[in-house]
Amino acid sequence: MQQSTPKAAKTRPSQARRIALVSVIIVATVVLGVVVRQHFVTPTAPVPGPERDPQAHVGTVRLWPDPSGLCPQFRFDNDSGVMTPNGVVPCTDPPPSPGASGGMPDRIDSIREGFRRR
Repeated sequence: MQQSTPKAAKTRPSQARRIALVSVIIVATVVLGVVVRQHFVTPTAPVPGPERDPQAHVGTVRLWPDPSGLCPQFRFDNDSGVMTPNGVVPCTDPPPSPGASGGMPDRIDSIREGFRRR
C-alpha cells in the first residue's frame, strides 16, 4: 500500500495553477486576435482592374462535316458555359482525323508511355 507523500500533494496544486495560467493565456491570445482583426485591420476594397473585353471569353466550336459537307458551328461562352448554335459553314479545313484506335486512346497511350520511361 502506497501512501501519498507530502511532496506529491504539494505538486498537484501547482500543476492546477499552471494549467489554469496556460489556459488563460491561450484564451486571451485568441480574444486579442479577434479584437485586433475587427478594429484595427481595415478591409481592403477590390482594386478595379482593366475593363474586360466581352468577346475575350467567347469561342467558336466547329464540328465534323455532315454528309452534305457543311460543318455545324457553335458559339461557346466560357463565363456562362452556354453553347449556342452559330449556323453551318463550309468545311474548307476539316479537323484532323482521329487515330486508328479512336483518337482519345492515342492520347492516353502517349501519356502512359511517358510515365513508363521513368
